[in-house]
Amino acid sequence: MKLIHCADLHLDSRLTNLREEEAGMRRAELLASFPRLAERAEREKAAAVLISGDLFDADTVSRQAENAFLDTVRMHPGILFFYLRGNHDRSGFSTEKIPENLKLFGRRWRTYVLEEPEEVRAEEPAGAQGENATGKQLEKHSGPFFRPVAVTGAELDAENAALLPDTLFLDPHRFNIVMLHGQIRDSGSGSGAQTIPLPEYRNRNIDYLALGHVHSYEDGALAPGGIWCYPGCLEPRGYDECGRHGFVLLETGQTFRHCFVPFAVREVHALSADVTGCASTGEMAERIRGALKQLEESGAGIPESDFLKIVLRGRLDVGAEKNLLLLERQFSDRFSGVRVEDRTAFSVRYEEYGMEATLKGEFVRLVRADETLTEEEKAEIIRCGIQALGGEEIDL
Repeated sequence: MKLIHCADLHLDSRLTNLREEEAGMRRAELLASFPRLAERAEREKAAAVLISGDLFDADTVSRQAENAFLDTVRMHPGILFFYLRGNHDRSGFSTEKIPENLKLFGRRWRTYVLEEPEEVRAEEPAGAQGENATGKQLEKHSGPFFRPVAVTGAELDAENAALLPDTLFLDPHRFNIVMLHGQIRDSGSGSGAQTIPLPEYRNRNIDYLALGHVHSYEDGALAPGGIWCYPGCLEPRGYDECGRHGFVLLETGQTFRHCFVPFAVREVHALSADVTGCASTGEMAERIRGALKQLEESGAGIPESDFLKIVLRGRLDVGAEKNLLLLERQFSDRFSGVRVEDRTAFSVRYEEYGMEATLKGEFVRLVRADETLTEEEKAEIIRCGIQALGGEEIDL
């Protein structure tokens, strides 16, 4: 049996960290990501899609985003969609007409069992009372199931996060998938909303812990023989989400396999540029061009359809002229979006100002003599002062 594990789609995100022209394009691409995923599930002949939280981005969801999701589920009746709400998701859908192949969870454990030949049974795990469960109710579903698979999930909040592990009882004769949305912790009992005390989920017959909340792919061992996994988000939402994004494809049967599948239509690439010693924006731009050329020559060039985050590093003289917006504009025609992040540090060559009989020299000497300031603080104050004395706009 094949299943797809995804999370953190954040449909309807406002994308406030992007510029207006970038945000409009990305909002449309985010909405289109779920229909594309469902089509991929059809091609893979997947029995189910697991959505481990943060399907939406806020309590206020547009009708367009909700309809896009529900209509997609209805258009693929041969696939089960398991949706567990995350910390960004609203309390529920605005309509009561939920598709039959959309399976939901609540604050207590609920298990869905996929059995041959074509049945899905919703049940309460032994020792737990699922608030949404209605006993052992059989739900018809057409599709090939090669071995019993149980999908169990619960939605975390401040009250139940620490209590749930002790109420989880799974049948060791099934392949057990457990869905949760939150941040795992390797030690301590854990408490509060969206906190998952990982040690307490060990030795509980979990084969695959399907997590959501972390926006990059991560996985690890879960004793005795299972794994935990964050698939990351389907699409990056800002320049802080660099690298590949996609979903995880699971395959159960005689053996179990899982693999990360890149899926995003655009990625965010980080380019580090050392601009040490540059005196102007133009010189910094040349360093960036050199770094891009090195990537291209190595065969790791950045596609024009992707986003580029340029990280400036190194040390600059406090008198160096630097315009981040101008740098972005110089490369914006080569990529879908460009953002420059300044991580440079300033250095002050005090000997150049020590004997200067000017207001600038006196200002530098006064700041240098202040023993209450660190060297970093002195450099920043001198930089701002020199810009102000030169009639320039202070770059804060």
